[in-house]
Amino acid sequence: MVVTVIDSICGSGKSTVVRQRLYEEGPDHRALFVTPYLDEIETTIKQIPWFKQPEEIDGRKLNGLKQLLAAGECVCTTHALFIRMDDECRSLITAVGYELVMDEALSPTDELILNRKDYDAITDGEFPLISLDQETGIITWLGGENYGGGDSEPGQFSELKEDCDSGTISIVHRDDRTIHMIWTIKIENFSCFSSFTLMTYMFKASYLYGFLMKSGFTVFFDPQLDARDTEIKKDLCQLISVYSGRYNLDAFSARTALSLSWFRNKKNVGAIYELSASLRGFLEYYMKVKKGEYIWTTFLSAKAAVGNRRYGEGFLSCNMRATNDYRDRTVVVYAANRFFNPNTRKLFDEISVSDDEFALSEIVQFIFRSAVRENKRITVYIPSKRMRDLFVSWLES
Repeated sequence: MVVTVIDSICGSGKSTVVRQRLYEEGPDHRALFVTPYLDEIETTIKQIPWFKQPEEIDGRKLNGLKQLLAAGECVCTTHALFIRMDDECRSLITAVGYELVMDEALSPTDELILNRKDYDAITDGEFPLISLDQETGIITWLGGENYGGGDSEPGQFSELKEDCDSGTISIVHRDDRTIHMIWTIKIENFSCFSSFTLMTYMFKASYLYGFLMKSGFTVFFDPQLDARDTEIKKDLCQLISVYSGRYNLDAFSARTALSLSWFRNKKNVGAIYELSASLRGFLEYYMKVKKGEYIWTTFLSAKAAVGNRRYGEGFLSCNMRATNDYRDRTVVVYAANRFFNPNTRKLFDEISVSDDEFALSEIVQFIFRSAVRENKRITVYIPSKRMRDLFVSWLES
């Protein structure tokens, strides 16, 4: 299957071009438009009035999606609902012959953690809820829709069942306290469509690229917006100021400084305290920010230590793309150093994806959550030397 990718920088007009095509093709061209942004759903339905959004039926939007697909309607929905599609959805899509139109490359994988007590509850006993393939580590759901298992409450593991229905779950690590698993979306969520158009930026640095390549998909890069990238880059150089002052400490200059493993290393407690002090110094003394003017990020597990329980209003997790709620923020702090998840990388070991390209794509996407997407000037503080060098090199290239 061929994926047509419009790989162009944020603000180049990708969504506008695709929505115009869908409008010109008319309601007889069946399409499922998938986006992480709720306001993009509203815009699409406003501009193409025959597109419909799934409503809840019996408390589930998945039922509403099935109803629209069965009727052959053009549908606009979220990434979150798309990844929950089951066999019935996929059969309806194939029968009608839908095009998949995706705004932003979603992550085809997710990490799941189950405590050992719950795992034992659903694997032991006369009627276990799951079976485990010892060779592959893949879990298969055996229980009913709302079965709890053991001493647990009925329905307690219904989300795990949905994960099993919508994808493949593999155990990657076990210890005495927790079970670490990787969920991977079913490739049939993509192959069931008659065609696939993706709007994104730096696609080759995404998890989705590795997933589709390993699954035998072919990529065609549509060049129609390539010229816009150069124009927008020139404007960004005038709009983005990257902080280069005294809060860029030597403690953050190592290649792995501010990575997830760095934050977890007890030896770095002192450096994390320095990072917290630098964050405060930059925001309060250098920028003198007020509430509602800034957005900052780090790994969710490091938020309390870095923010020192301040700045909660302006925090956004570093892997969050599905929001336009911060497009008025003129100060950005990116206090993380990104690398491919080693457990996820194992799934794509045949595909060459650079850690630096991945890191760059993540920081670019995050910075575009800010006021720069509205063509306003912003100031960016990037404590990690590696991440700062990557971003500055990209900006000036």
